[in-house]
Amino acid sequence: MASLGVAGGARYELFWRGKERFVKAGMELPRKKVKMTNYKWKTPGFYKIPAQAAGEELERIKTANGELTANGIVDASRPETAILHSLFNWNDTEAAEKWREQQARNMTDNLVTVCVIGSTREQVPVRAFVHLQNDYKPISAVTSSEELTDQMLRNAMRELKAFEFKYKTLTQLTKVMEVIDELEIEGAKK
Repeated sequence: MASLGVAGGARYELFWRGKERFVKAGMELPRKKVKMTNYKWKTPGFYKIPAQAAGEELERIKTANGELTANGIVDASRPETAILHSLFNWNDTEAAEKWREQQARNMTDNLVTVCVIGSTREQVPVRAFVHLQNDYKPISAVTSSEELTDQMLRNAMRELKAFEFKYKTLTQLTKVMEVIDELEIEGAKK
């Protein structure tokens, strides 16, 4: 069960039975005409709970807190009965190690090397390491290998498609999206 909060002195609790969500309380929830959002996971099967449950819980947390932050989500998910609780690693030793691994990724992703470009001798910072084939490879090794360069290009296209998916509702980026689509078509021809 997850706490829905206090309204007019009554505390509401959400609980699930199959795919149905129910509210247990001393009185009914106020009825409002609200456009219901249909949530789905971008990567199906990765999370242990239905996307709809997660989305509605995030809406609830935002309403309760006035904002939706990572800290607020974690705090609301601490109780074992919280809807999102099972999505987090609550073993502090294991979670700390995973966080240090994430810090290592962030550090490696932020490290650059300075390349001298062309006859102008312009110095351009580029990533020192690129994550390919489950490890970090020096950019010089990647650009010296046709196979690794092709893999990096495939990764870049996947990231561009993710960018397109994330921002497709912004009409101001229509031209950028068209270029991404053109690049995808050109890549498919090769």
